[in-house]
Amino acid sequence: MDSGYNVVVEEGPPAGWWDIYRQIAKDLNIDISTDRSSTQLLSSLLESKGASTRKVILAAEQMIRAKRAFVFGAGISLRADLIKLIESNRIQNSLVVGSDGAVRYMLEMGIVPNIIVSDLDGCPDCISEVTGEGGVAFIHAHGDNIPLISKWLPLVSGMIVGTTQVEPRKNVINVGGFTDGDRAVHLMAAFGASEIVLAGMDFGNMVSKYSKPWMNEDEMASDFKLKKLKWGKLLLERLAMNPGPSFYNATSEGEDIKGYRRISFTELP
Repeated sequence: MDSGYNVVVEEGPPAGWWDIYRQIAKDLNIDISTDRSSTQLLSSLLESKGASTRKVILAAEQMIRAKRAFVFGAGISLRADLIKLIESNRIQNSLVVGSDGAVRYMLEMGIVPNIIVSDLDGCPDCISEVTGEGGVAFIHAHGDNIPLISKWLPLVSGMIVGTTQVEPRKNVINVGGFTDGDRAVHLMAAFGASEIVLAGMDFGNMVSKYSKPWMNEDEMASDFKLKKLKWGKLLLERLAMNPGPSFYNATSEGEDIKGYRRISFTELP
């Protein structure tokens, strides 16, 4: 099968990425050099595991292309939205994608997502459960998760691709996106999903207890978290301006996202 996605591994970030990423780095006081160090570490550890990124990318493309993808964030609406999706009987012949901590609740509900997108601070032990069922894990490198990469990469197995927000390296790609949730949407668009349906993506001022493993209850978002969510929402809106899949938002609560039609699961065509 001839895939255009091998090119993603070899080329730089998407057009326009550096301009917006520099704005994000300035706003959040991100040291870009540590992002590069984390990316190099992820690349090296994947290589030492004998990772075959091109084969995984081909498998991911075959899994995603021309499919409807339900992308779950770890927002306050996660629980209600997952139940609604199950009750709608819309999962069949569609992909289910979980962003990091959202996967913990999905597994509790008996749903193993096809894809997990993670920077390893939400549910790193969920990765092997997903890949063990034939799913794909996209593991992200940034300056704050170097210790997590060092700890968890030797422990996970299966189909894994690294992602970064700086220059790609061997086994590590950059398709855009900043938070786990909006990066999952960017990945689905890059790999040719026909429809992308958001769920559990509130972008409000509360953080779900499923966002981080140490949280026992929902909490107010910190100023730093609110900034991250602002950028994640903006990146989603920028993505929807480009040609590509149809974008929907089935999140029960939360903010409207420009370019994403509000819809219930049962209203989907």
